[in-house]
Amino acid sequence: MSTLGVIFISIIIFVLVFILCVVQIKKGYAYKHTIDTLPMEEEKTRRKE
Repeated sequence: MSTLGVIFISIIIFVLVFILCVVQIKKGYAYKHTIDTLPMEEEKTRRKE
C-alpha cells in the first residue's frame, strides 16, 4: 500500500469520526433535561389546593 493510499484512508476515517462526534454532540444538546420537584414543594402545592 502506497503512502498516498494510507493518507487517503486516514483522512476518510478522520472525517467519519468527526461527523459521528458532531452528531452525538447535537443529540446531547437537543436532549430536554427535567428536574423532579422536591417532596416538600409538592406538599405545599397540595395544601394550597
